[in-house]
Amino acid sequence: MTKDGRREIKYTLYYRVAKYIGPAFTTFLKLFNGVGPAPTIRILPGDNLIIDLVNELEDIKPWVYRVLNEYRDPNITNLHLHGAHIIGINPGDNVSKLVLPGNSNRYNYTFSYDHMPGTMWYHTHWHGATAHQTGQGAAGLLIMEDPQDYPIPNYLKKMTKTHEIEMVLTHLNLIKDPEAHGNNMTDAAEISGSRLTNWTISGTNMDITNSTTGETNMILVNMQYIPYVNMKAGKWYRWRILMASVQERLAMALVGKEGASCTVQLLAKDGIYLTDAPRIVSNIILSAGNRADVAVRCKGVGEVLVKNTGQDFGHTKYDFNTQPIIMRLNIVKRKGQKDRASLKKMDVPRPCYLVNLTSATAPELNPKPLNIGFNFKGSSPGLKPKSLPSINGWSWVDQQTPLQGGSPSTIKLGTVQEVVMKTASGHPYHQHVNPFQIMSMSGYQNDDTPDAFRNWYQIGDWQDVLQTVDSVPTATVRFAANTFPGPMVMHCHILFHEDRGMITTYNLTGKVTTWPGAKRDVDPSCIPYNIPAGPSGCKYYHENRNCRLAKGCNWEEKSMSCVFDCRRFNKMGFKCKNTKECHW
Repeated sequence: MTKDGRREIKYTLYYRVAKYIGPAFTTFLKLFNGVGPAPTIRILPGDNLIIDLVNELEDIKPWVYRVLNEYRDPNITNLHLHGAHIIGINPGDNVSKLVLPGNSNRYNYTFSYDHMPGTMWYHTHWHGATAHQTGQGAAGLLIMEDPQDYPIPNYLKKMTKTHEIEMVLTHLNLIKDPEAHGNNMTDAAEISGSRLTNWTISGTNMDITNSTTGETNMILVNMQYIPYVNMKAGKWYRWRILMASVQERLAMALVGKEGASCTVQLLAKDGIYLTDAPRIVSNIILSAGNRADVAVRCKGVGEVLVKNTGQDFGHTKYDFNTQPIIMRLNIVKRKGQKDRASLKKMDVPRPCYLVNLTSATAPELNPKPLNIGFNFKGSSPGLKPKSLPSINGWSWVDQQTPLQGGSPSTIKLGTVQEVVMKTASGHPYHQHVNPFQIMSMSGYQNDDTPDAFRNWYQIGDWQDVLQTVDSVPTATVRFAANTFPGPMVMHCHILFHEDRGMITTYNLTGKVTTWPGAKRDVDPSCIPYNIPAGPSGCKYYHENRNCRLAKGCNWEEKSMSCVFDCRRFNKMGFKCKNTKECHW
């Protein structure tokens, strides 16, 4: 317990080499705690999360000097909390912090009480080695659980408690591809100077076994090749899915055999509940870095295949089409009463940083949009111009050098910023610190845009990674520059591109505040940043659903008011002596 009454959650991650015995080859991988996927970290809103990262990799001597925006430093590492709404500098999510071999670092993350519960993840993020390390499986789920009194429907509470399935999808391709132009794991290892995890020579660091398959380019589910998942007929399950790929994306459909079939309903994307959840979908569509929470219910008895549909949801070279089946579901009979076939619409309270931004106008809406173009025409100040992966023609310099190329790079806190992605189909756009809301997508209603895509991606949805289809080349999104000053990193989530320069920052400045229009114009009951304890916090809440989110507050039916409950405050793990407004 911290001095200000927060829960303190501690984890230790040991970054080390582990032997991997796979379906087609045996090799060595660099993994957290020597396992893949990495341990799942579970927290609650308002928690203080402490992670000790211990780098047990060898100190390569002599170091081979590598220029910026090239694969380098294979054994230097660090940590990124992808999807977390926290500050992007120390003591928060600072991806410029390095952890050298034989060294350790303590990360101290403080989450605000208004943080929406959801599915996030963590992975390495040292520039030049991100793809090399994350692509091997150095990634794990970070789940912010729904608090006990969080007003989600009972059916979701039940399936989350008893029938939740975690799925980390890893794209493992260790075979050199001469047509990949350096965008592959073998080139990243070879160029960076990695010794052990360098798969160029078969028989030295990798043994081809073909024990289960001859396929060497595959999607693994929790590091397993086409696993079987047992599910009971008529029962709703909550799937938490992470696409931990560093390049590929998938469109998956559940195809039944022998009379079995399944219904899929989308609950959340990128750790943010949909405003129209649950949404019936035909495909589960995930680009590199995306997460999805889906409710799945199957009927009948038999096998259901989770198939890669092979639909062209973008440039062909980034559509994974070598593995038609991702996993198999074994649907078995269930004793007792079946769950309801339909799910009730959800109505969860929104934090003020996730309200609808459509109504934002000047001066709170910044007049100039950020125009973002990913290309391969990059150069960096002080460096010889090259054909580097770049943003607006400029490649990465450092976290203190903001976006170049004519767009405004300094954004005032408390304002709303619009971003126009000019190459949205070719590169998954990702930003740290603040998620964004989809405002428009050019060609969205075109006849050649797949219906599955239009159903999955809808105007108004919130995400932190977005990649469109070829027929939708441009997308416009907005985000509220809320609460956290400092650099806000943005990059292409094809991590080979990010390592070689397709990354930049926005600079958030000014007084710590949130967009005032959130409460004033959109949702007066939205949950503010850092809800205070005691009666001073309860006074903000006039509805049952919001009252229960405030520390120590309780809803009284008789008086129809939100009041401070000292006993409940103490039961939640806080100490009454920490607030003057609590007396025994």
